[in-house]
Amino acid sequence: MSKRRVITLVHGTFDRNAQWTQPESQLRSELSKCLPGDTEFKYFDWSGDNSHRARLMAASRLRRQVEDTIVEFPDADHFIIAHSHGGNVAFYAFRDDPPSVRSRLSGIICMATPFIHCDKRDLSWASFAMVVIAIAFVVLIGLVFIIPMFVCLVIGWPIILGLCCFDVFARFFKIVLQLPSIVMTPLLNWLTKQIEKVSTWADTRQEAIVRHLHLPSRLSCPVFCVAVRLDEAGWWLSALGRATGMTTAAWSLNLRLFAITSLLTATASTLYVFYILTVGWYIGHESPPTFWATAVFTFTMLGWIVHAVFTFVAAFPTLGAGWVSSVVRSSTRAFGPESFEYNLLTRIHTHSTPPTSVEFTKETFPVPRALWRKEPAHCKVYTHLPALHKMVSWISQPHRADENIDNRHDSS
Repeated sequence: MSKRRVITLVHGTFDRNAQWTQPESQLRSELSKCLPGDTEFKYFDWSGDNSHRARLMAASRLRRQVEDTIVEFPDADHFIIAHSHGGNVAFYAFRDDPPSVRSRLSGIICMATPFIHCDKRDLSWASFAMVVIAIAFVVLIGLVFIIPMFVCLVIGWPIILGLCCFDVFARFFKIVLQLPSIVMTPLLNWLTKQIEKVSTWADTRQEAIVRHLHLPSRLSCPVFCVAVRLDEAGWWLSALGRATGMTTAAWSLNLRLFAITSLLTATASTLYVFYILTVGWYIGHESPPTFWATAVFTFTMLGWIVHAVFTFVAAFPTLGAGWVSSVVRSSTRAFGPESFEYNLLTRIHTHSTPPTSVEFTKETFPVPRALWRKEPAHCKVYTHLPALHKMVSWISQPHRADENIDNRHDSS
């Protein structure tokens, strides 16, 4: 006597009450006709929203539904067939390998699923850039203190010498020279602590996002990946991922150029202050400045010009990205509204296969061009007869979770 099978159907994004999950669908008809024994279908309904939160909430509900189904049919073989992001919902549902379904779930079939992968971005350059900007900022603050103090000393030292002895003036001059370091040292220490806090927060947030979004590295049941060539959803997500990478690269370039311009501004301003301190007394005299004073002044002017150009170049990527809303919101369009922050700290991308340590079999089927014109290839997978027959064959064969299968076959 053939064993009963219970198959839970999970629809994808924006596809509630999907036609392929209905009793009269071609998928259900083919599976019922070709699979030996009784086949029971269970429909799982979720919001279908394109967001990480919606998928994770659906995963929790799917897990409970499968647990209830196992209790209802304790002697049956239990399978899940999921389309598109429904495959990610199924993976999230069992990534903790719950004991209630361990060894009871016979397999998961993912049709045209863009499996979500999440990796931490390298933010070491950001910390370095912030340190450079902080140092340049502190130097500029110090120069703001030095210039007026020098002017006051130049104007007031005859008056001070007339009112007190040279020793008192020397002490006063020493205190005045120490004022910049008195201000700059605590300011630099405070900025360093703030940068450390930001770096620590970014590292902690990165770890939390990766834990939040990662697919399980191992499942207790095998997985069958059914893919089609010319998958529009996969191409669209890949294009949006590249657009997101362009936006992140623009912000990275912006911060690095801002660090360069800040350092250049601090250097040029420092040279200009030394120019004032060394040859400023030429002002109002007939004697012309020396060659070195002229060179320093020229370098400073050129530095400020380059600084202005670099500032414009640094601001252009962010402004340009801001003008093109589809680029800025590419991560939102691809994965949902909460992905904007996620993509700044992590690299979220999709692949046609799950993590490599998961046992899976993959089959890729070509879709005839005439059929592709009538219906998107991404939606054609659950009506493509060769794909349905391969699902029947895969469900019918015995599965062992301790075997590692990785077959990649593209049917011609």
